[in-house]
Amino acid sequence: MQQIKIEIKNELSELHKMVEEFELFAEEVSLPLKVLFTMNLALEELITNVMFYGYNDKNHEAIELTISYDKENNTLFAELKDRAPKFNPIERERPKDLEGNIEERNIGGLGIHLVKQLMDDVVYRRENGYNILTIRCNTKD
Repeated sequence: MQQIKIEIKNELSELHKMVEEFELFAEEVSLPLKVLFTMNLALEELITNVMFYGYNDKNHEAIELTISYDKENNTLFAELKDRAPKFNPIERERPKDLEGNIEERNIGGLGIHLVKQLMDDVVYRRENGYNILTIRCNTKD
């Protein structure tokens, strides 16, 4: 299994670091472009949620990301760790007004819903003061 660890500060300007390092890793392990795009979208959504809602005190806390590729089983994993207050996105209900007019929709919830739809598995746990979210997607077409 090949793996990369990325640590970023909770600043939007740090997102490019995650994207660049993940893209280099994806190239190194020959990930399909569709998988790269899907995982990148999910990670950006999850990380920006931590930045905006988890670390709302503007402290420069770290967000740790470990991406692992199991070529033998055609599976890509990403584990996101943060020290923000406990938040389990899996418990978040599906937005009720997905079909409604966008101007009439309630704000929030779409990003987590999108991640749940894009990934094959989303698992949350709280351990030693960390939120740990693991997402998994199949890399085989």
